[in-house]
Amino acid sequence: MTASDVLLPQPTRALSIRQPWAWAILYAGKRVENRTWYTSYRGPIYIHAGLKVDHDGMSALEDVIRAVPTPRPPAVTGALLATAIILDCVQAEQVPPPLSSWATGPWCLILGDVQPLLDPRPMRGALGLFPVPGFDNVAF
Repeated sequence: MTASDVLLPQPTRALSIRQPWAWAILYAGKRVENRTWYTSYRGPIYIHAGLKVDHDGMSALEDVIRAVPTPRPPAVTGALLATAIILDCVQAEQVPPPLSSWATGPWCLILGDVQPLLDPRPMRGALGLFPVPGFDNVAF
């Protein structure tokens, strides 16, 4: 059974991620999100793109970005962009080999079933896994 075989409830939490890393989750196959903290939470979340851009990350991902066919989707900031499922939270050295190129840790959230929203929903982010009230009717 895979994550997509299970009908999960709509997310009630979001994870804010700086661009270009949120973009890489949606369009470049990044399924590991690196954090300094552990979470026991497993389940559905919204992927939120923060307002700040990681310019060093942009440089590091130049080749990955160029590999995505044009027209490339934009790297939207300050909005809910997608849903995903947190499948696990492990230390960097425990990330499975197919995903390990994205792992820097110390903690790595393993993401599955990433589904872009039809329209990004502007909203402010927050630290950690933050609550997202009133977004129970977001279109996919």
